[in-house]
Amino acid sequence: MSEDNTIEVVEIRETQYDDEAVIDSPYEARHAIKFLPWKEYSEEVAEHGSLKGKAQSRGTNTKTGELITLFSEMERYGFSDSFSAHQTWDGEALDGEGAWTIDADAVTEAVDFWEYLGYDVEMSDHVEQQL
Repeated sequence: MSEDNTIEVVEIRETQYDDEAVIDSPYEARHAIKFLPWKEYSEEVAEHGSLKGKAQSRGTNTKTGELITLFSEMERYGFSDSFSAHQTWDGEALDGEGAWTIDADAVTEAVDFWEYLGYDVEMSDHVEQQL
């Protein structure tokens, strides 16, 4: 796991569907990745009213201080209508430590959002070249 306040885009790898980015992140960043829009942001809002509404419809207690703040910041940030991350947890990534993955096409906007939240984001030159 990444330390401190740093989220790292470790690698871009090919899958049967599309390229995905492997994200090494501190535990505290889990919600900032987990609750990114799965479908296009405009579809999520049309279907659930907001990303918070989607989380609530799935049984998530959104009344914790951490999630209240996160969903407020998501609304303030304003994702592009077409942004979708297709995030998943891959327990085998990072030599079995586990890591989040997102669509490689979503990295640029996700990084901007994480930096907006105050995280430091790092990616190697080889990852930047693949984006």
